[in-house]
Order: sequence, then structure tokens, then C-alpha cells
Amino acid sequence: MIVSEEASFGTIGGGNLELQLTDQARRLIAQNAVDVMQQDYPLGPLLAQCCGGHVRVLIERLSGESRSWLSAATTAEQAGTAYLLEGRIVEGCISRSVSPASPDAEAGVRLYDRAGYAVDRKAEWCRIVEHIVPVATPLYLFGAGHVGSAIAHIAVTLPFRFQWFDSRPEAAMEDPRITVRKDIVSAVAEAGHGAFFLVVTHAHELDYSLVRAVLSRGDARFCGLIGSATKRARFVSRLARENIDARDLVCPIGAGAIRSKDPAAIAVGVAAELLVTLEAVTRRTSIQMS
Repeated sequence: MIVSEEASFGTIGGGNLELQLTDQARRLIAQNAVDVMQQDYPLGPLLAQCCGGHVRVLIERLSGESRSWLSAATTAEQAGTAYLLEGRIVEGCISRSVSPASPDAEAGVRLYDRAGYAVDRKAEWCRIVEHIVPVATPLYLFGAGHVGSAIAHIAVTLPFRFQWFDSRPEAAMEDPRITVRKDIVSAVAEAGHGAFFLVVTHAHELDYSLVRAVLSRGDARFCGLIGSATKRARFVSRLARENIDARDLVCPIGAGAIRSKDPAAIAVGVAAELLVTLEAVTRRTSIQMS
């Protein structure tokens, strides 16, 4: 979680714990005495919370000197590659470094004391090594109409590497996150293995070309198409004539208990559908690796 003098970004779960730590972070900014603090909090009466348990928190000042490791971490995040973020604490100061990590290693944190011995989270520690695996599953959204825009508003908060495309030049003026291409079908081939795709463009023939390209890949983990059961049947029939397996085509998208046709309601249903599918894929992958 990042805290500035006037704003905050991200969350550690909310409640009084987050409120207390936000206040502590701003005190650290104001006092300019130390760069890092470790604090312990029982999640009980002290914080007026009934969750139970215990947490140790690291509050760290970011300054101009932090740019080097932040830049290295940002590069790794943008590339979707695993990396090690190490921090060493000496006399109230923390030094950070970023280095490559094995992509097969499990994400997690290891803590060490002054002597270099591993310790648990409740003990005082002077070195922290975080193995970070960035979000790597691509989500490609095609279409920037009312539904596409509503989906994008939620999609950027989900655990995907989100990209958004439209073929209309005016779309770029509506949202800077939109990539405008005359031939957006070509973008399908650029997605990484196991990508998720959502097709919600303004033209049925463009929808068909995109769905055809996605299903022809053979490795898409989700191919969702806006439309009705009738539209799905027509697309499946055309695809069958081209010997393309369309069993995994999801259409309508966001279907289920939510029957509203409001773009925001559709977006909520689609987001839930994406997360359910992502969790199922993650479970299957974990089972296969174990």
C-alpha cells in the first residue's frame, strides 16, 4: 500500500488496522527521522476488531533514492517476469535491491535476523527477501462501446494484464488506454499463451473474425462474445463449416442470475465470470504441478 501526505493507493484490508497504519505512515513522512519502522498489532480490542491474530508491519519511506529499485521492479512488473526484492535494515534505514528470480519458484517472503538466520513473522528481522510473481495472465478486450467501456472500468482492477482495442479512430479520444488499430484482429496473435479474450465490438462481422482468430489459436482459456443464444448458434454453425471447434465459446457473456441489460450490470457479471474461470485455471495448474 502506498501512502502520501494527502492520498493513498491500494489496501491492506481496510478497517482500523489500515486507518492506524495510514496515520503512522504520514507521521513517518512528517518527522523525517527514520526511514523504516516495524510495528506489531494484535487484531483484537486494541484496534476495535474481532478478527483475531497478529500482524507485523513494515512502514517504509520512499524518496528520490528509491527510484533505482522502483524502476527495476516496474520493468519486471511490466514484463510479467518474476523477481526478487530484497531489503536490508540497518539503524533505521533500509536499502533495497532487485534481481531476477526463477519463474518456477513459489511466490512468498522470507525473513532473516541480524545473524542471517531465518525467523518467523513475529520475530525481529533485519533482512526481507520477497519473491514476487507479477500478474501474468493476459486479458484482451475488443470493443470500446458502452459495454466495452463498462467492462474496462472493472477489468483494470482485476488480476490480469489488461489490453484494450478498438478499430475506430475516435475511440482514442474517449479513453487513452484504448489501442486503436485498423486491423484489431491481428492483435489476437500477439497475446501470450493461455490468454483471456472478450469480444464486444460494434460490428457482428468483426466479432466473428475476432472469435475465429481466438478459437483458431487453440490455447485461449476464455473466449467471451457479447450477444444472444441465437448469435452464438449462428457463429458456431459458421465456425463448424471452417472446421473450428467452438465448444468453448462463451456467449452470452455475464449470463446467470443477473438479467439486466445495463452495461454496468453486464460488466459486473462478466467480471465475476472471468474471476471464476481464472481461479479454476489456477487450481488446475497447481494440481498439475504438484
